[in-house]
Amino acid sequence: MANASFNSVSQGVSLRSSNVNGSGSISASGVFKTPSGSVTNKAIQKPPIMSKSQQKFFDGAQADESPALSASTVLRQKQKAEQEKFDRLEQIAILKEQLRFFDVRLEFDAEIFNEDQEVPVPSEHDIAAYCKYVTVASKMDNETPVIALVYIERLLRKTGVLINKYNWKRFLLICLCVASKVWDDDSLENIHFPKVMSDVSVTMINKLEQMFLDLFLNYDLVVKGSEYAKYYFVMRTLAEDLRDEA
Repeated sequence: MANASFNSVSQGVSLRSSNVNGSGSISASGVFKTPSGSVTNKAIQKPPIMSKSQQKFFDGAQADESPALSASTVLRQKQKAEQEKFDRLEQIAILKEQLRFFDVRLEFDAEIFNEDQEVPVPSEHDIAAYCKYVTVASKMDNETPVIALVYIERLLRKTGVLINKYNWKRFLLICLCVASKVWDDDSLENIHFPKVMSDVSVTMINKLEQMFLDLFLNYDLVVKGSEYAKYYFVMRTLAEDLRDEA
């Protein structure tokens, strides 16, 4: 069997080295012979070479085009950077203007901003108590605060807004209301919230919800199961710590 294989390989090699067709033959050295007997070595054929004047012409054309292309590219990049800077500054200006509505010193119905109003810094118990007040009064499901925490994290990540003693309450309120609507099909509507919470109005709920969805969160409301589990265990750990301290 080994001899037969070796013979087959040997025959193949000899056929390839002495292959002859109608137009000529290829010798073992790789030289192609035409029927007329002339010899041409295809392996050493070269493409046509441009003359010095032609080469100089093309080199000059490329040298003239490169600076123009580079300058136009730089100009486009500069215009794009300026536009992005302008858009960012415009967004920041809009955010600052809209953030006033989340400040508890702004009275919605009278549209009066009480700049001299004293607002205390909330403690962990104050935040937990307000969250409990909203969820119990509005009959929200137990899962609502977890989803609300996800939305608060997204708000911070997307906008870089600073949650402080002036705006934490209204941000928490609207996050809970939106989370309740996303989670529960039977959630209260905006017109119902003022009936169970005397410190809010329909005008305030509508305005805060619109700005929160359009400007701050951009309707990014989907919460994956893994994401929910992550924040659930975070809140569970915090609740156990607060219980131990009490």
